Amino acid sequence: MHQLTCSPIHNQVPAGIRPLMRLGWSAGPAGATRALARSAGVRRPGVRWRKLAGPYFGNAVATLTHRGRGADVLIEGTTKDGHLRPVMRRRLSAGGGPTAP
Repeated sequence: MHQLTCSPIHNQVPAGIRPLMRLGWSAGPAGATRALARSAGVRRPGVRWRKLAGPYFGNAVATLTHRGRGADVLIEGTTKDGHLRPVMRRRLSAGGGPTAP
């Protein structure tokens, strides 16, 4: 199962918050948070999430195209003049992990 999260409307994150968001998505703080939760007696969740790309900031449009048992993902961001530009391309396999683009 894959989840794509993308906002095509104006949800601009202030520049000062972006480094904190990137830090929150990095492996070190995520591992420390899991360890803290375990020490507090919180059970491991039944579902695990793995970030494959991002975070990307600014307005974007995500396109998911199914190809047999896999899928292709294209995330396009907007330029200052309002045009779309590719930000990320990824092929998703039926087994749950990414494949080479």
